[in-house]
Amino acid sequence: MGLCGSLYNSHTLDRSEISTLRRFYESGHLKLLSIYFKRILTHDSDILNAFSGIIRAHSRVLGKFHWGLPLNLFASALLATYLTPHYLTRQPGFPSWSWLG
Repeated sequence: MGLCGSLYNSHTLDRSEISTLRRFYESGHLKLLSIYFKRILTHDSDILNAFSGIIRAHSRVLGKFHWGLPLNLFASALLATYLTPHYLTRQPGFPSWSWLG
């Protein structure tokens, strides 16, 4: 579990499973997230609702999410949060460690 930062999985993921999840996360999920950051929302508080359809679809592969981060790749996802555009402003009501905040 330490390799992927999983917080909820009842079994240890092997290297092959981790690699598959990371490829999907990096090539699919993060690309969509970068496109999403360019959107202008009417209300900043809608940030999670606006992306929830993608999270719901990607949870079939990545598993459960917490504050927009996949739990099976939680450590990697935390690191990727630092890649969010610097022009985004802090969003109250969301944790600062998530891209939502």
